[in-house]
Amino acid sequence: MIYTLQKLTSMKSHFLSLLLIGFSVITCFGQNNPPVAVTDSVEVMEQVQILIDVKANDYDPDGDQIFIHNVYPHFGVAEIVDEKISYRSHPSYGTDYFRYTIRDDQSPPLVSAQTVVKIKLLNNPDIPVAVADTFELMKLLPHSINLVANDFDLNGDEFKIKEILSPVNCSVQINPDSLSVTVTPGLGPLSTFKYNLREINTATNYISKPVQVRILTIENPDIPVIMPDTAFATGGISLSIPVLDNDSDLQGDAIEINTFTQPSKGSVTLAGDDLVYLPHLSFAGVDQFTYSIREKLDHTIYTGNTTVTVFVSKNPDCPVGLEDFASGTTALPITIDVLANDYDPNGDALAIKDVSHGTITSDNKILFQSSPLALGQDSIFYRVMEANNPLSFSEWTKVNIQLAINQNLPVAVDDYTTAHAGIPIEIRPLLNDIRNGEDTLTLFAVSNNHFPGKQGSVSVTGDVVNYIPAFQANGTDEIRYFVRGDDGYNVLAQGKIFVNITSQSYYDSLQINNINAGVHANGDLFSRQLMLPSPFSGTSQLWEPHYRYPADAKTNTIFGGTLLLGGLDQSGNLHYSGVGQTYEGPDFQAGPLSHLYDTTHYLKFARTWKISKAEIDYHRQNYSQPGYQPIEAILLWPGNGNPALGQAAQLAPYTDLNNDGLYNCLDGDYPLIRGDQTIFFMYNDETLRTEAYAPPLGIEIHGMVYGFDAPADTALHNTVFVHYDLINRSTENYSDCYLGIFTDPDIGHSSDDFIASDVTRGSYYGYNAKGTDGDGQYFAYGDNPPAQSVTLLAGPYKIADGLDNPAGGCDESINGLNFGNDIVDDERLGLTTFSSFQPYFTGWIIEYPDLTALNYYNFMKGIWNDGTRFMYGGNGHPDMGSVGPECNFMFPGNSDPLNWGSNCVFPEGGYNQGTKFWTEEESRNPGGDRRGLGAVGPFTFAPGQVHEVDIAYCTGQGNAGPGSSVDQLMRNIDSLIFKVAHNGLLVPNNTLGIKPEKPVETFRIYPNPASTYITLQGIPINQSAEFVIYNMVGTRVSEGKLLQGSQSTINIQNLPTGMYIIRLTTGKTIISGKFIRK
Repeated sequence: MIYTLQKLTSMKSHFLSLLLIGFSVITCFGQNNPPVAVTDSVEVMEQVQILIDVKANDYDPDGDQIFIHNVYPHFGVAEIVDEKISYRSHPSYGTDYFRYTIRDDQSPPLVSAQTVVKIKLLNNPDIPVAVADTFELMKLLPHSINLVANDFDLNGDEFKIKEILSPVNCSVQINPDSLSVTVTPGLGPLSTFKYNLREINTATNYISKPVQVRILTIENPDIPVIMPDTAFATGGISLSIPVLDNDSDLQGDAIEINTFTQPSKGSVTLAGDDLVYLPHLSFAGVDQFTYSIREKLDHTIYTGNTTVTVFVSKNPDCPVGLEDFASGTTALPITIDVLANDYDPNGDALAIKDVSHGTITSDNKILFQSSPLALGQDSIFYRVMEANNPLSFSEWTKVNIQLAINQNLPVAVDDYTTAHAGIPIEIRPLLNDIRNGEDTLTLFAVSNNHFPGKQGSVSVTGDVVNYIPAFQANGTDEIRYFVRGDDGYNVLAQGKIFVNITSQSYYDSLQINNINAGVHANGDLFSRQLMLPSPFSGTSQLWEPHYRYPADAKTNTIFGGTLLLGGLDQSGNLHYSGVGQTYEGPDFQAGPLSHLYDTTHYLKFARTWKISKAEIDYHRQNYSQPGYQPIEAILLWPGNGNPALGQAAQLAPYTDLNNDGLYNCLDGDYPLIRGDQTIFFMYNDETLRTEAYAPPLGIEIHGMVYGFDAPADTALHNTVFVHYDLINRSTENYSDCYLGIFTDPDIGHSSDDFIASDVTRGSYYGYNAKGTDGDGQYFAYGDNPPAQSVTLLAGPYKIADGLDNPAGGCDESINGLNFGNDIVDDERLGLTTFSSFQPYFTGWIIEYPDLTALNYYNFMKGIWNDGTRFMYGGNGHPDMGSVGPECNFMFPGNSDPLNWGSNCVFPEGGYNQGTKFWTEEESRNPGGDRRGLGAVGPFTFAPGQVHEVDIAYCTGQGNAGPGSSVDQLMRNIDSLIFKVAHNGLLVPNNTLGIKPEKPVETFRIYPNPASTYITLQGIPINQSAEFVIYNMVGTRVSEGKLLQGSQSTINIQNLPTGMYIIRLTTGKTIISGKFIRK
């Protein structure tokens, strides 16, 4: 049956009011305008054919009759039928669209621009449902399996297998009954394919969505054993290699060569049971090819490829080139006779074959002209060949060239300047350069990519070099610039600029125990980056891991980590800050929330403060001594903000000896820290964002990365702790909040890792997928690689319920803190979900990295980006081998005896009921790069509320492979959890000495943005108040007085568009806010 659907989008009204006077009528009708096709949105039942009247709200400005001109389908079938578009969806997709154009009836007709019809596909309950399956089958053997045993049709209609799609590592044939298939798995550990169903004996013939079948392959003992080979050959001389000599068949069956590949530097042919290798005549070096074998009597039993490596020596009959020396002048032609000292062992005539730079002359010499930038010495390479046999030639031979200075070329004189990290400067390097034979010099380009320690970004504007040192820049950066002469084309000189950069202390590292951990002021942890200030925020000149274990090694167990936070405001709108939004710029910036982020704010707050307990003790004992000079971290400790600038009065924790509310170390005040060494930092989420993404929450985060000097305690010696204070500085009362802990665990070499979660211990951890990490790289661990955990020791407070929630149940008490301690509503949540990011594994559910704020928020809640809940088994999704039920933790292994992660019920598939547990190994995943997101929630977040969060990053290393390292890691975590429970390892703020801050007075500005007037509301004004408005560079642009009352209106019509700060003064109170004049 065909249904007719009128457009759901309301038709726009189009009226043309014309005053038809005299010739104006002729003028109006003399010009033909193209018709206009209007975008539509429709809802369509899956696989139900409909007619869409797309012209219902289209129009022609001249009133001409319109016709559908063309239609362009995307997934489904769309065609023109009786001036409507007939559409039927494709069974494999859940959303669709098509484009179309219309034309008028004029001659020649004018055609509209393309427009789109967006189609939302509604679930059709009449379509059969195919259910994903997982089987265990032996490699290379055919198996008949019934695919439809658990498939169904709600109407009871009959169906059959329609087709097999996307087979990987297997061959699949549909059996004659169309209900089963014959599958032959390949050699890999995992085989997959998809299939769909079609109704039979119905008028509709509906087709199901395709689902994936996963086959966990079992080793076939009949497969022969193939071993790699090594051989030695001479260029141009064939070599027969008996590759089968070290291969075997465990059952004693005869074997033969199955396939072989061709090498890049020769050729291979088959001669009986041998492979004959013929290297190129003049080749010397290492060449490789591969081959496979099979059983002679059963060609369906075969192996994968192995490698034959051949070391090839130079043929002694080839010509020999000897190193040459020449001289000349920079940028002038030089003729070099390189053949004079070369020879052929057989006395054959020689000729130059090729040259790396320059040209070959007719009399077999090299004509070379150096670059104007070459100073002192240069070199080129050439090869010599037999004149009558071009295939016989020498290796590359070097020519050393000594160059005299060309007095006509300009000279670029080195420049020296200074900069402060994160603050751009301009440099004019041409001012001291020497022109010599050129009348004018032009700055062409700059670069610091060549310099190993590059510290920023460079560009050219006219004769100015623009240099932007990174936030983390420190020391000297070297910039090279290039100069053109009078012709404005040829580069004639190269100069250097040396920039001495003053550090901002934006980046530092913890160095108190067996781990050296990097910390950035904006909250990025455990990676070394060189990030640029706005407008290039988020771009990094360098990105490398900095979580060194052991502390003095070049190996790392973490590449980086950060926090994510999302919650709903009182209107149900999502606010989010963290990794993953795709607008330009990061979500977090260093420093406290403020109404003004200028250079002063940057220099004071966009940094880290590294300090030790010993340094504080020394300060406390000596601050009153004559001549005492406190260290910088104590002197500049950020204890206070400026409320007049919208900053909190109390920031970093400190002991206030005279109780004046102001940090002054010379009065004896001192910082309060955790551990034996701490790096303090603070950051906020008030960054610029586009309307397409979730707005920030208005939070300020204070962080302490700390450790203990306790080499005798294995757990403390190998753990870095992080304490966060999450502070809601907004006026929003957030609900359904989730905090995410995002980590990229790279155990040495990143391409061979696994990841897992431990539900009871509130942890997730990375470990090596194979016994040896890497392949000998300096950054790989080799044998006995360690394991690395992320453990949430104490999360945000559980939503208050007026109870002391007991411990021991199948609930949050499994890994939470303060349950059953006789105190009401002090329970702190542990880890509640864990998902694994595996960006380079084909078929992974997370389409990385194009994810939105809503995607990340849903990940923290246990929802994939297609709306599916995390499912137990496989890789956590129905399309990736899950068996169910819904769950919260991926790869928990045997860590969840109460099945809390699967809502306190046993998983399907026999998991958690004996020796079968959900791990990456059990899912047959290949090792690779892993990223983890552990999350905690839901919780509420009221204005002014502080949530404390305590995380431990713990490393464990055994002496018998990755499994022993995981065992040691668990012992370390257990030790930390015991210390938390019994001897006060964690220091809450009220014990540390941090007092709850009195809420800062504020007021509401609306509308904001505004174009004519702003209204101030929310501050009781019992007397006249004065206001001053500043632009973002600090210039006073308006001022006045407000009358008594609780609401006042200010005219801003005369202000240019932009952002402004308004400051109110009432008696002794000064408060401020921001607004935008649009």
